[in-house]
Amino acid sequence: MQEAEEGMVRDTSAECVTDDTIICRCERVTAGEIRSEIRAGIRDMNVLKATLRTGMGACGGKSCTELILKLYEQEGVDLSEVTLPTNRPFVSEIPLSAFAGVEEGGGE
Repeated sequence: MQEAEEGMVRDTSAECVTDDTIICRCERVTAGEIRSEIRAGIRDMNVLKATLRTGMGACGGKSCTELILKLYEQEGVDLSEVTLPTNRPFVSEIPLSAFAGVEEGGGE
C-alpha cells in the first residue's frame, strides 16, 4: 500500500465540471442546463425536477443530488437557501388481491 502522501489527490469538486458534463445520468441533464437554472434564481430542487427532470429517473436522485448541490456551491449560493428535493420511495405494483387476502387464481 502507498502512504497517503504518495498518492495524488483527485479534485472531485464541481469546479472541474464542464457545462457539457452529464450530472443527472438517468435523464441526461448537463451541468450547463442546471447552472442556467441556478443563475436564473432557482433555489428549489423540486423546481429543477419539474423543469429539467433531475432526480426523476430510475435512481430517484441518488446519483445527482449531491452533484447539483456542488453546482449550487460553485455558483456562490449558500446551501441554506436551497430547498432539497422531496424524496419519494421506490414503488412496486402490488395486485389488490394481496390486500384482500385472496390468492391469485383462487377463483373467488
